[in-house]
Amino acid sequence: MKVVSIALCAMLPVAALAESPALQTPAPVLYLADNLDEPDALGYCLDTVGRGLSDRAHLHSCKPRGGDVQFMHDDQGQIKSATLDDLCLDVSEGSALTRCAGGAGQVFTWSDTAELRLAADPDLCLASAPESRRAGPFVARDLVLASCETIPIDLKTWVHLSE
Repeated sequence: MKVVSIALCAMLPVAALAESPALQTPAPVLYLADNLDEPDALGYCLDTVGRGLSDRAHLHSCKPRGGDVQFMHDDQGQIKSATLDDLCLDVSEGSALTRCAGGAGQVFTWSDTAELRLAADPDLCLASAPESRRAGPFVARDLVLASCETIPIDLKTWVHLSE
């Protein structure tokens, strides 16, 4: 298993990240470095809205068995589902999941501070909305594209575990 960006998180100010999640999800997985308010310390993973195949993405409590919370940041910079065939995050129209084509809304680069920046506009970061909501026995948050300068560190710092 390869860990990308976890060492970078260690360089962030200590007060910025309150608590790391006790991640149980198998790789590949893309999750926030801070547990935020996830009540079971599972952390927040990129996830499909609803169960299984969906055309929308959000953040959700990381599921111990994986499934639709398993995403990877691939060699082309796309955030690709590991379980749904050829679907990538596309922020050109909100937090959509569309066929992987490498369009401007699908390509992200890692910053030296573990941010996922939109390659077409590096001033924008993939981040969590500040509010959480109940999602069955779990919690969820909206996925947003926000100014890297103004979004709090705990909402935009990512960890990627790859196989």
